Amino acid sequence: MAGGVADGNRHGHGTAKTRFLAVKRFAARPSRSGLVAGLVTVALAMAILLSGIACSAGGRTQPSDFSGQNLLLITIDTLRPDRLGAYGFTGAATPRLDELSHGGVRFETCYSQVPLTLPSHSTLMTGRLPFSHGVRNNGVNELAASEQTLAEIFAQQGYATSAIVAAYVLLSRFGLAQGFASYDDALGGDLLQGFKSELHADEIYRKFQRWLHGRRAGKFFAWVHFYDPHLPYEPPPDLGDRFAADPYSGEVAAVDRAVGKIIDDLRAAGLLEQTLVVVTSDHGEAFGEHGEHGHSIFGYEQNLRVPLIFYAPGRLTPERLVSDRVRLVDLMPTLLELFRLPAPTAIDGHSFGDLLRGERRKRPDDVYFESFAGQLEKNWAPVQGLIVGERKYVSLPEPELYDLGADPGESENLFARERRSAHELDEALRALLIAAAGRAAGSERALDTEDTEHLTALGYLSPAAQRASKVLDPKRGIIIDHSLGEIEAALAEGESARAGAQLDRLVSENPDVEMPAFFELRSRIAKARGDRAAAIAALEQGRG
Repeated sequence: MAGGVADGNRHGHGTAKTRFLAVKRFAARPSRSGLVAGLVTVALAMAILLSGIACSAGGRTQPSDFSGQNLLLITIDTLRPDRLGAYGFTGAATPRLDELSHGGVRFETCYSQVPLTLPSHSTLMTGRLPFSHGVRNNGVNELAASEQTLAEIFAQQGYATSAIVAAYVLLSRFGLAQGFASYDDALGGDLLQGFKSELHADEIYRKFQRWLHGRRAGKFFAWVHFYDPHLPYEPPPDLGDRFAADPYSGEVAAVDRAVGKIIDDLRAAGLLEQTLVVVTSDHGEAFGEHGEHGHSIFGYEQNLRVPLIFYAPGRLTPERLVSDRVRLVDLMPTLLELFRLPAPTAIDGHSFGDLLRGERRKRPDDVYFESFAGQLEKNWAPVQGLIVGERKYVSLPEPELYDLGADPGESENLFARERRSAHELDEALRALLIAAAGRAAGSERALDTEDTEHLTALGYLSPAAQRASKVLDPKRGIIIDHSLGEIEAALAEGESARAGAQLDRLVSENPDVEMPAFFELRSRIAKARGDRAAAIAALEQGRG
């Protein structure tokens, strides 16, 4: 997997079972990857399983040669594709992003591998899956210096490299600055002191404008990151009234406006015709689907699907829709192919330059996805899964299997009815994870007080009191989490009797679960009622 597989060596016919059996048949062949001596390990076998790209019957044609051109990569944090007009949202206020889509190539189905900002950007910038680069969560990990990034490769080939990021979780201390000659992560003293951990779209645009006017002549790779659609949803004042009922879309509209200004500035500078513009997101956002408001816990479609648009006037056919599935892990090798730059061998992604050439694939690459946020923060089971064809398998204490073709909303869990299919996918997932064991560079970092405050403000860290004493399926854990929030709200409203009744019900419904929060809330409820002795007793019981 880590070494990739050349186009001519990809296999992709048959079901998940036949591909998995093919993995076993290849297990005794000599290694060609150079990563493992002797026999081919499951790692190479999984490269075969997760490839399967075939040329179209019409043969290959060379894609546009972007060597010597500029690259502008725009990532819009937490952006659902179904909130853009180009992706069918009738209430969209995204004319400039839609303009890029209509003038370029839009990918209908692109998957993030992890619904977290730092891990997903690490995958995007390295072409490696989270278990390869080792960044599994925000704040607690950093991208290792040994990782080779897109910016490093462009810089080595003489490109000026620049990044402008909008959020605390992408500060240079977390490792993504490597390869960028300029990495503007300044949030400003007032923001840092107030633990407001993001810059808004208009501020990011002004930074880009200053960079553009001050840059030296020559080819460049620039990355611009927007954070606005992330919680809390706070559109700028001039859009607040218009989007009072849908502040998320208001923030998306603010980003759209800023992106339009960036495009206008490139055109005015005579650079747009020499620049490939790529727009995507790191992950999506749940609006209550499957019980989640946000994005960090689950691997459902709302969290994983992202927009992907390629725009290059005169170089890419306009108004093209690519229906074949692609992945963010594929973006790095694709860009390197387009710019005729060398790709590292130890990457997990595959270039989709063939799709940009107008070819079709016999079957799409399989999609690995994960989220360890629930495990690291709340002691919930980690979410890990695999999409093969239209089947989506999620490995959890209560496993899940969906037919995305018939059920794109993932409303019907087929696991109980189709255990054989689920077992085959589980075998494939296990083999992939076994092959990956020990591959990641060490990247864990200790959180300081500033990290903790900022990550908590962004919703990425939970109080230690909310960690369960036993590993919970996140589907169950999130229900408990919501109940704790309702109890907190009742206490805040002075309704101690209601809070006590809710807590009693929560504890009785979950007799096998013990959380420090239960005892802390019991103590606070007793204190609110004036029962000091009971308050002390509850705290002592919690300490145990």
